Amino acid sequence: MQIFDTRNPYSIFFVLGTIIVLIFSFWGIGHQSVNSQTHEKIASQLEIWLQNEPERYSYVAQEGCMYVAGSKVLVVNGVALFEKLGEHEHKLVIDDLFKASNKGLFEAASMEIKYHPKFGFPEVIKVDWSKDTIDDECFYEISKFKVLE
Repeated sequence: MQIFDTRNPYSIFFVLGTIIVLIFSFWGIGHQSVNSQTHEKIASQLEIWLQNEPERYSYVAQEGCMYVAGSKVLVVNGVALFEKLGEHEHKLVIDDLFKASNKGLFEAASMEIKYHPKFGFPEVIKVDWSKDTIDDECFYEISKFKVLE
């Protein structure tokens, strides 16, 4: 019995099945490689933030999916004080952005992150949780970041 006889339907299924398994294996390896590189980038940016976090700073934090929530934030020696902006308040601290980035790595269909050039925290995160669902895109944004003397 020849395994690779083109007249034998089992040999055709065997060859096609092997090709399909190889294609999906390379796709899975490539996907994990991209995720690990992004995870390493987030971890390195977190390290930059932890090394350079000032004692006193302020910023405006906004988060939105179906509605936009925001607040002005003042941080002194690791303690955050919040002032509500608009109708909805969300107490978003910079450490939460790193958590959202890691969550988006494994749960989102796509994610885009822009980091602060000096302090390393995520300034803007845009997340599409499902490519097939309309209006499930979310964002997190830190603006007007100031180090206070």
